[in-house]
Amino acid sequence: MSAPMTATPFDDIRALISSFEPPRSDLAEGLEAGLGRFSDTAAWIAAWTGRARPTVNRPVVALYAAAYAASETAAVRARLEACSAGGAVINRIAQGNGAGLEAFDLAIDRPGGDGITKPAMSEKECAATMAFGMEALAKQPDLLILGALSGAAGAAAAGRLLTALEEGTPPLDALRDKGGRDMAAIAGAILAARSQQTPVLLDGACALAAAAALHDLHPGIIAHCRLAERPHGEAAARAAERLRLTPLLTIGLDDGEAGAAGVAAVDFIRAACLSVVR
Repeated sequence: MSAPMTATPFDDIRALISSFEPPRSDLAEGLEAGLGRFSDTAAWIAAWTGRARPTVNRPVVALYAAAYAASETAAVRARLEACSAGGAVINRIAQGNGAGLEAFDLAIDRPGGDGITKPAMSEKECAATMAFGMEALAKQPDLLILGALSGAAGAAAAGRLLTALEEGTPPLDALRDKGGRDMAAIAGAILAARSQQTPVLLDGACALAAAAALHDLHPGIIAHCRLAERPHGEAAARAAERLRLTPLLTIGLDDGEAGAAGVAAVDFIRAACLSVVR
Protein backbone atom coordinates (compact mmCIF):
# COMPACT_ATOMS: atom_id res chain seq x y z
CA MET A 1 0.00 0.00 0.00
CA SER A 2 1.46 3.34 -1.00
CA ALA A 3 1.85 6.12 1.54
CA PRO A 4 -0.57 9.08 1.27
CA MET A 5 0.77 12.12 -0.52
CA THR A 6 1.75 15.01 1.74
CA ALA A 7 0.76 18.51 0.71
CA THR A 8 3.64 20.92 0.17
CA PRO A 9 3.64 24.63 1.11
CA PHE A 10 3.23 25.57 -2.55
CA ASP A 11 0.09 23.41 -2.80
CA ASP A 12 -1.74 26.01 -0.67
CA ILE A 13 -0.73 28.68 -3.18
CA ARG A 14 -2.02 26.59 -6.08
CA ALA A 15 -5.30 25.96 -4.21
CA LEU A 16 -5.80 29.70 -3.70
CA ILE A 17 -5.26 30.35 -7.38
CA SER A 18 -7.92 27.82 -8.35
CA SER A 19 -10.52 29.79 -6.36
CA PHE A 20 -10.21 33.11 -8.22
CA GLU A 21 -13.28 34.73 -9.78
CA PRO A 22 -13.21 36.65 -13.10
CA PRO A 23 -13.59 40.47 -13.15
CA ARG A 24 -16.77 42.38 -14.05
CA SER A 25 -15.80 43.09 -17.66
CA ASP A 26 -19.37 44.18 -18.49
CA LEU A 27 -18.93 47.37 -16.43
CA ALA A 28 -16.75 48.91 -19.13
CA GLU A 29 -19.64 48.95 -21.62
CA GLY A 30 -21.09 52.22 -20.33
CA LEU A 31 -17.81 54.14 -20.40
CA GLU A 32 -16.68 56.60 -23.05
CA ALA A 33 -14.57 54.86 -25.68
CA GLY A 34 -12.00 56.26 -28.10
CA LEU A 35 -9.93 58.10 -25.50
CA GLY A 36 -6.78 56.06 -25.94
CA ARG A 37 -5.15 54.86 -22.76
CA PHE A 38 -7.67 56.78 -20.66
CA SER A 39 -10.40 54.41 -21.89
CA ASP A 40 -8.31 51.30 -21.30
CA THR A 41 -7.21 52.42 -17.85
CA ALA A 42 -10.69 53.36 -16.69
CA ALA A 43 -12.09 50.05 -17.97
CA TRP A 44 -9.43 48.22 -15.96
CA ILE A 45 -10.41 50.06 -12.76
CA ALA A 46 -14.12 49.51 -13.39
CA ALA A 47 -13.71 45.79 -14.03
CA TRP A 48 -11.67 45.08 -10.92
CA THR A 49 -13.33 47.42 -8.42
CA GLY A 50 -16.83 46.52 -9.60
CA ARG A 51 -17.78 50.19 -10.01
CA ALA A 52 -19.72 51.30 -13.06
CA ARG A 53 -18.39 54.80 -12.37
CA PRO A 54 -14.71 54.00 -11.78
CA THR A 55 -12.88 55.92 -9.08
CA VAL A 56 -9.75 55.54 -6.96
CA ASN A 57 -10.44 56.63 -3.39
CA ARG A 58 -8.14 54.49 -1.24
CA PRO A 59 -4.78 53.92 -2.97
CA VAL A 60 -2.20 52.19 -0.79
CA VAL A 61 1.52 51.74 -1.44
CA ALA A 62 3.11 48.58 0.00
CA LEU A 63 6.91 48.48 -0.03
CA TYR A 64 8.89 45.43 1.06
CA ALA A 65 12.42 45.60 2.47
CA ALA A 66 14.78 42.62 2.25
CA ALA A 67 18.57 42.27 2.21
CA TYR A 68 20.50 39.87 0.00
CA ALA A 69 23.79 40.00 1.96
CA ALA A 70 24.98 41.19 5.36
CA SER A 71 26.83 44.04 3.67
CA GLU A 72 23.51 45.44 2.40
CA THR A 73 21.50 45.46 5.62
CA ALA A 74 22.45 48.99 6.71
CA ALA A 75 21.47 50.55 3.37
CA VAL A 76 18.17 48.67 3.18
CA ARG A 77 17.34 49.56 6.78
CA ALA A 78 18.11 53.22 6.07
CA ARG A 79 15.61 53.19 3.19
CA LEU A 80 13.00 51.50 5.38
CA GLU A 81 13.52 53.95 8.24
CA ALA A 82 13.32 56.93 5.88
CA CYS A 83 9.91 55.71 4.70
CA SER A 84 8.75 55.03 8.25
CA ALA A 85 9.86 58.49 9.38
CA GLY A 86 8.20 60.25 6.45
CA GLY A 87 11.42 61.57 4.94
CA ALA A 88 11.58 59.69 1.64
CA VAL A 89 10.49 60.95 -1.78
CA ILE A 90 7.65 58.42 -1.78
CA ASN A 91 6.26 59.92 1.45
CA ARG A 92 5.88 63.37 -0.08
CA ILE A 93 4.24 62.08 -3.25
CA ALA A 94 1.94 59.73 -1.35
CA GLN A 95 0.82 62.53 0.96
CA GLY A 96 0.08 64.76 -2.01
CA ASN A 97 -2.01 62.08 -3.71
CA GLY A 98 -3.82 60.93 -0.58
CA ALA A 99 -2.23 57.48 -0.74
CA GLY A 100 -1.58 55.30 2.28
CA LEU A 101 1.94 53.93 2.71
CA GLU A 102 3.03 50.67 4.34
CA ALA A 103 6.68 49.59 4.59
CA PHE A 104 7.37 46.01 5.66
CA ASP A 105 10.57 44.67 7.24
CA LEU A 106 11.24 41.19 5.84
CA ALA A 107 13.91 40.20 8.38
CA ILE A 108 16.46 42.65 6.99
CA ASP A 109 19.01 41.65 9.62
CA ARG A 110 18.84 37.99 8.55
CA PRO A 111 19.59 37.98 4.81
CA GLY A 112 18.50 34.92 2.87
CA GLY A 113 20.49 33.09 0.22
CA ASP A 114 21.93 35.15 -2.59
CA GLY A 115 20.24 33.09 -5.32
CA ILE A 116 23.64 32.39 -6.88
CA THR A 117 25.65 30.17 -4.53
CA LYS A 118 22.59 28.96 -2.63
CA PRO A 119 18.80 29.22 -2.99
CA ALA A 120 17.21 32.42 -1.77
CA MET A 121 14.69 30.56 0.40
CA SER A 122 13.28 27.17 1.28
CA GLU A 123 9.83 26.32 -0.07
CA LYS A 124 8.37 26.73 3.42
CA GLU A 125 9.94 30.16 3.87
CA CYS A 126 8.88 31.27 0.40
CA ALA A 127 5.25 30.28 1.00
CA ALA A 128 5.27 31.89 4.46
CA THR A 129 6.68 35.12 3.03
CA MET A 130 4.02 35.12 0.33
CA ALA A 131 1.40 34.78 3.07
CA PHE A 132 2.97 37.69 4.97
CA GLY A 133 2.88 39.82 1.83
CA MET A 134 -0.88 39.41 1.72
CA GLU A 135 -1.13 41.74 4.74
CA ALA A 136 -0.92 44.64 2.28
CA LEU A 137 -4.66 44.20 1.72
CA ALA A 138 -5.51 44.74 5.40
CA LYS A 139 -6.50 48.38 4.80
CA GLN A 140 -8.80 47.37 1.93
CA PRO A 141 -7.31 49.59 -0.78
CA ASP A 142 -9.13 50.11 -4.06
CA LEU A 143 -5.72 50.41 -5.78
CA LEU A 144 -2.59 48.65 -4.51
CA ILE A 145 0.88 49.86 -5.54
CA LEU A 146 3.65 47.32 -4.97
CA GLY A 147 7.41 47.82 -4.84
CA ALA A 148 10.61 46.85 -3.01
CA LEU A 149 13.17 48.77 -0.97
CA SER A 150 16.05 46.45 -1.89
CA GLY A 151 17.79 48.82 -4.30
CA ALA A 152 20.31 47.59 -6.85
CA ALA A 153 20.70 44.18 -5.20
CA GLY A 154 16.98 43.56 -5.53
CA ALA A 155 17.01 44.66 -9.16
CA ALA A 156 19.89 42.25 -9.86
CA ALA A 157 18.03 39.41 -8.16
CA ALA A 158 14.93 40.26 -10.19
CA GLY A 159 17.03 39.94 -13.33
CA ARG A 160 18.18 36.47 -12.24
CA LEU A 161 14.59 35.42 -11.56
CA LEU A 162 13.43 36.68 -14.95
CA THR A 163 16.30 34.84 -16.66
CA ALA A 164 15.39 31.61 -14.84
CA LEU A 165 11.80 31.97 -16.04
CA GLU A 166 12.98 32.53 -19.60
CA GLU A 167 15.02 29.34 -19.33
CA GLY A 168 11.93 27.36 -18.36
CA THR A 169 12.45 26.91 -14.63
CA PRO A 170 9.10 26.08 -12.95
CA PRO A 171 7.75 29.43 -11.70
CA LEU A 172 7.44 28.77 -7.98
CA ASP A 173 10.81 27.00 -7.95
CA ALA A 174 12.36 30.02 -9.67
CA LEU A 175 10.75 32.36 -7.13
CA ARG A 176 12.07 30.21 -4.27
CA ASP A 177 15.60 29.85 -5.62
CA LYS A 178 16.25 33.20 -7.34
CA GLY A 179 13.76 35.69 -5.93
CA GLY A 180 14.32 37.27 -2.54
CA ARG A 181 11.83 37.70 0.27
CA ASP A 182 10.73 40.99 -1.25
CA MET A 183 9.64 39.27 -4.48
CA ALA A 184 7.92 36.47 -2.58
CA ALA A 185 5.99 39.00 -0.46
CA ILE A 186 5.01 40.98 -3.56
CA ALA A 187 3.80 37.77 -5.21
CA GLY A 188 1.64 37.10 -2.16
CA ALA A 189 0.21 40.63 -2.29
CA ILE A 190 -0.60 40.20 -5.98
CA LEU A 191 -2.47 36.98 -5.20
CA ALA A 192 -4.38 38.55 -2.30
CA ALA A 193 -5.35 41.50 -4.49
CA ARG A 194 -6.52 39.11 -7.21
CA SER A 195 -8.63 37.26 -4.66
CA GLN A 196 -10.20 40.54 -3.47
CA GLN A 197 -10.62 41.95 -7.00
CA THR A 198 -8.28 44.86 -6.28
CA PRO A 199 -6.32 46.45 -9.16
CA VAL A 200 -2.54 46.49 -8.75
CA LEU A 201 0.20 48.80 -10.02
CA LEU A 202 3.63 47.16 -10.27
CA ASP A 203 6.52 49.50 -9.52
CA GLY A 204 10.10 48.38 -10.10
CA ALA A 205 12.02 45.30 -11.17
CA CYS A 206 11.14 43.20 -8.13
CA ALA A 207 7.41 43.74 -8.61
CA LEU A 208 7.65 42.94 -12.32
CA ALA A 209 9.66 39.77 -11.65
CA ALA A 210 7.18 38.58 -9.01
CA ALA A 211 4.32 39.16 -11.45
CA ALA A 212 6.21 37.30 -14.19
CA ALA A 213 6.58 34.23 -11.96
CA LEU A 214 2.85 34.22 -11.25
CA HIS A 215 2.02 34.78 -14.92
CA ASP A 216 4.08 31.75 -15.87
CA LEU A 217 2.21 29.72 -13.27
CA HIS A 218 -1.12 30.81 -14.76
CA PRO A 219 -1.42 33.84 -17.10
CA GLY A 220 -4.77 35.01 -15.76
CA ILE A 221 -3.35 35.52 -12.29
CA ILE A 222 -2.02 38.98 -13.14
CA ALA A 223 -4.92 40.23 -15.25
CA HIS A 224 -5.57 42.84 -12.53
CA CYS A 225 -2.02 44.24 -12.76
CA ARG A 226 -0.59 47.17 -14.68
CA LEU A 227 2.96 48.50 -14.85
CA ALA A 228 3.67 51.98 -13.48
CA GLU A 229 7.00 52.41 -15.28
CA ARG A 230 9.26 49.96 -17.10
CA PRO A 231 12.23 49.06 -14.88
CA HIS A 232 15.78 49.34 -16.15
CA GLY A 233 17.50 46.34 -17.71
CA GLU A 234 17.07 44.12 -20.74
CA ALA A 235 15.47 41.25 -18.80
CA ALA A 236 12.84 43.62 -17.38
CA ALA A 237 12.12 45.07 -20.83
CA ARG A 238 11.67 41.58 -22.27
CA ALA A 239 9.42 40.59 -19.38
CA ALA A 240 7.20 43.66 -19.75
CA GLU A 241 6.80 42.91 -23.44
CA ARG A 242 6.15 39.21 -22.85
CA LEU A 243 3.53 39.95 -20.21
CA ARG A 244 2.03 42.69 -22.42
CA LEU A 245 2.40 45.27 -19.67
CA THR A 246 2.67 48.73 -21.19
CA PRO A 247 3.97 51.27 -18.64
CA LEU A 248 1.55 54.04 -17.69
CA LEU A 249 4.38 56.56 -17.24
CA THR A 250 7.92 57.26 -18.38
CA ILE A 251 9.69 59.19 -15.64
CA GLY A 252 13.19 57.72 -15.54
CA LEU A 253 13.34 57.00 -11.80
CA ASP A 254 16.02 54.59 -10.58
CA ASP A 255 15.42 51.53 -8.43
CA GLY A 256 16.07 53.49 -5.24
CA GLU A 257 12.77 55.40 -5.51
CA ALA A 258 10.45 52.46 -5.02
CA GLY A 259 6.76 53.26 -5.31
CA ALA A 260 7.22 56.82 -6.57
CA ALA A 261 6.20 56.09 -10.16
CA GLY A 262 3.21 54.11 -8.96
CA VAL A 263 1.93 56.93 -6.78
CA ALA A 264 2.58 59.46 -9.54
CA ALA A 265 0.43 57.30 -11.81
CA VAL A 266 -2.53 57.70 -9.45
CA ASP A 267 -3.20 61.14 -10.94
CA PHE A 268 -3.20 59.65 -14.44
CA ILE A 269 -5.60 56.90 -13.36
CA ARG A 270 -7.96 59.36 -11.68
CA ALA A 271 -7.94 61.55 -14.78
CA ALA A 272 -8.74 58.49 -16.89
CA CYS A 273 -11.68 57.63 -14.65
CA LEU A 274 -13.07 61.16 -14.85
CA SER A 275 -12.68 61.36 -18.61
CA VAL A 276 -14.82 58.34 -19.50
CA VAL A 277 -17.88 58.79 -17.29
CA ARG A 278 -20.71 60.17 -19.39
